[in-house]
This record gives sequence, structure tokens and C-alpha cells, in this order.
Amino acid sequence: MASRSIWPFKLQGFSEMIEQAYSYGFKGYWRLVILFASLCLVGAFFLSAWIHLGNQFFVVKAITDYKLVGTDAAIFLAALLPIVHLLLALMLLNHRWRQFGAELASALLLCYVFAQLSVLFRGNQVGCGCFGFEDSPIGLWTISRTSLLFVMAGTIALAYRKSLRP
Repeated sequence: MASRSIWPFKLQGFSEMIEQAYSYGFKGYWRLVILFASLCLVGAFFLSAWIHLGNQFFVVKAITDYKLVGTDAAIFLAALLPIVHLLLALMLLNHRWRQFGAELASALLLCYVFAQLSVLFRGNQVGCGCFGFEDSPIGLWTISRTSLLFVMAGTIALAYRKSLRP
């Protein structure tokens, strides 16, 4: 008799991906890459959502420091972005929503990369604000980290689009 889970989102694909990856050769390695990238993104988005939901004032300050939007838009984004991050993490956990979640995550992370590059090229000394507790100035490290997350999300989206589905 199969047990039923109270968790509404099935973690479809993760355990099966690991078991089947070794039997598929090259495509199996891609399955492991997709699994690793998915788990990294889920962790990053959950962490970001958790920290930003707990410290809305910091998020508003971080967004206004970028000087890309006004105060009213910063307040709106500070309320919206943690919810978006949480939804993206849940979408990346669910096999049926993983491709769409990866595409949305790619778009959002690309916006973050452009925002960080904008601050860097203008010569501003702004704290990243990515994970709340971190106030390191935007530089090569923060842009590289955000770009790596973008590449991970893009890899997942392309793998699903190219039928390398796990």
C-alpha cells in the first residue's frame, strides 16, 4: 500500500534522476547537472525569500541604493520579490513546472545581473542585498555569483526545451 504525502508538491524526478542517470550514458550526466543546478537554485531562492521576508526594511534600502527605481517602486518590489523567489523555488522543485520556473528564474537573474552591472559602471558603492545579511559591495564576486545562477537556470530551461528532460 502506497503512503500519501501531505506535501502538495511532489519532488518528482530527483530520486529517479539519480538512479537512472548512470544507465543513460552522456544523457545521464546531463540529468545530474540538471539535478545539481535545480537544487542550487532552489536553495538560493528559498534562502533569499526567507531572509527578505524577515527584513523588509533592509530590502527597501537595498533596492533604493541601486538608484534604478523610486521609493514607491522599491517598497512594492520589496514586498513582491520574496514571494516571487519562494514561488520560483517551488516551481523548480516540481517536475511539471521546472521548465517554466527555470525560464522565469533566468529572466529575473538576468535583470539582477544588468542591475549590478549598471551600479558597477556608474561607480556607485552599493551593497548587494542579495541574501539580506550580506552587505558586500557589488563587484566581480557578486556579479559572477549572480551570473552563475543565471547560467544554471538557463541550463535547466534549455535542457527541458531540448528534450533532455530528467
